[in-house]
Amino acid sequence: MLRLFLLLLAWFPSHAPDPAAPAHRQETVAPDPANLRKLHVWTQRARRGREGLDDRQRGLLREVLEELDRLRVADASHARAIDLGLLELGALRAIPPERKDPEGLELTRTVADYGIERLVERLDHEPRTFGGWLANEVMVEPEQEPEGRTLAAELLAGRRIRETRSALLVTGRTADDRLGEAAVEALIGWSDPLVHEFFLDRLEDSGAGITVLSEHLKGVAKDLSPGLRERVRTLVSTMYLSTDWRDAARARSLVRVLPTRRAVPLLLEALAVWDRRTRDGEGSVRITAEVVRELQRRSGRSIGAVPERWNSWWNAVIEGRVELPETIQRRGGFVSSASFFGLNVHSDRIAFVIDRSGSMDGLVGTDGRTRFSEAVDQFLQCLEHVDETTRFALVLFSDSGSRWPGGLSPVTPAALNNAQRWLERNRPKGGTRLFEGLRAALELDRSGHLKPDRLEVDTVIVLCDGATAEGPDWVRPWIRRENEQAQVVFHCVQIGHTGNGTLEELAAASGGDFVRVD
Repeated sequence: MLRLFLLLLAWFPSHAPDPAAPAHRQETVAPDPANLRKLHVWTQRARRGREGLDDRQRGLLREVLEELDRLRVADASHARAIDLGLLELGALRAIPPERKDPEGLELTRTVADYGIERLVERLDHEPRTFGGWLANEVMVEPEQEPEGRTLAAELLAGRRIRETRSALLVTGRTADDRLGEAAVEALIGWSDPLVHEFFLDRLEDSGAGITVLSEHLKGVAKDLSPGLRERVRTLVSTMYLSTDWRDAARARSLVRVLPTRRAVPLLLEALAVWDRRTRDGEGSVRITAEVVRELQRRSGRSIGAVPERWNSWWNAVIEGRVELPETIQRRGGFVSSASFFGLNVHSDRIAFVIDRSGSMDGLVGTDGRTRFSEAVDQFLQCLEHVDETTRFALVLFSDSGSRWPGGLSPVTPAALNNAQRWLERNRPKGGTRLFEGLRAALELDRSGHLKPDRLEVDTVIVLCDGATAEGPDWVRPWIRRENEQAQVVFHCVQIGHTGNGTLEELAAASGGDFVRVD
C-alpha cells in the first residue's frame, strides 16, 4: 500500500495556482495536497510509536482530514490517494503503536476511528464503486500493507455488494490469517449459491468451519438448493454417528437448519446410537441430552431419553395420526433434576467457574445473604442431584484464576466437603477478569490457546455478577478459533444487572444457555 500511496502522491501538481485564474477558481482548489503527505508521515510515525498524540495534535490532525474532504470535492483525481491515506490511518486501530501511556493510546485509536468513519461514509455513498475498489484493488493486492487489506475486508462485512463477492471468496480460500478471517466474516449471511458452496467446501475439505457455517446458515437456510440441503444432511448424519463425541457436538447447530421431516430421522438414529454407547460405557451424557432436547424442540413433547418412545411418536407422525406443531420451540424442554440457578445441567464432565470479585460480597435477595454465599449453596445443591458418574472441576476468578486442587473429581461426599471448605477460605476480593477464570478451568496456555486432546470437561458453567474487565469483543473470535475442535459448551449465569454482554455472548457463541438472576 505504501508504494501505491507514494506513487499517487507523485501525480499531484507541484506548481502554484495560476495567478490569472478567477478568484472563485482559486478558492475551490485551495486545499493543499501536501496534507496527504502530512497524514502519511504522521500515520507512519504513530505506527512506529514515535508520534505522541494529545488533544492539540488530535485537533490539528482533524483539520488535515477536513482539508482532505474539501480536496476530494474540489478535485476528484485525488480521491483514491485520499482513500489510501484514510486506510492507513484506520489501520492504526489494528496495530496501535507501542506506548506506555494508556491515554495516548486511546487517543490514537480515536483518531484511527476518524479514518474508518470517513471510509464507511464513502461506502454508504458509493457502495458498488468504492466497495469494488476496496475488494479488487486493495484487498487482493499482495503489495498492499496487510493491515490495510484486512481493514478493507472488514469494511465490507454485511454489505453483500456483488462487485466484491469474487474477491472475498478468493481471499477467504487462500488467506489463512486475519485477512482470511475478515473475508470469511464478510461472507457470512450472504444468500448466494456460490457463498453457500464456499462454506460447505471449507467444512468438507478441512473439517473446520462448523461455527461460521452454522452462523451463515441461520438466516439463509431456506434459500439452499435441494443439492446443497442434501450436503448439509449428509454432514449432519456423519457427525452424529461418529465415535468422537466432539463430532456429534458439531452437528447440534447444523441440524437446526434442516426442516423437521429431514432432521428427525437423523436425530432418532443418533439417539439410538448414543443410547447404546452409553449402556456400553462409551457414551456421552451431554450428546444424548442435546439430541433429546432437539427432538423435544421439534415435537413440542417431553418424552425423555427413550429411543423406543420417540420412534413410536415419529411413526404416528408419518402415518398421519399425530401432527407436527406449527411452530418450533426456540428451546427444547429437556428436564433435569440437577440445576444451577435454574440452569439445567446435562453433562457428566462439568467445570464450574465462579466469580469471587469484591462485588460478590454484595447482598442478594432480602435475607442478608451475599452473592458469593448464594453461589456456593447453588453449586453444592446442583452436585447433590447429579448422576453418580458425574465428575466436576471448580475454579474461582477475580484478578486471576485459581483451580480447586481436587482436579476433575467424582461427586462424593468427601469431595463436596473439601470443595466447600476451599470455597469458604477464598472470600471475595479483587476485579472481574473472566478470561483468567477460563484460563484456569481449561488450562489455556499464555496465548489463550486451548488443547482439546488434554481437555477433560465438555461443559463449563460460569457465574459472574458484573461487567467483566475484558468486555465481550474477544468472545466470538476466540470461540471460532479455539472451540472449533474442543466443542465446549458454556452456560452462563449473571447475578445482578451490571453485566456488559460478555456472558450472553459466551453462551450464544458456544450454543449454551444464559440466565440472569436478580
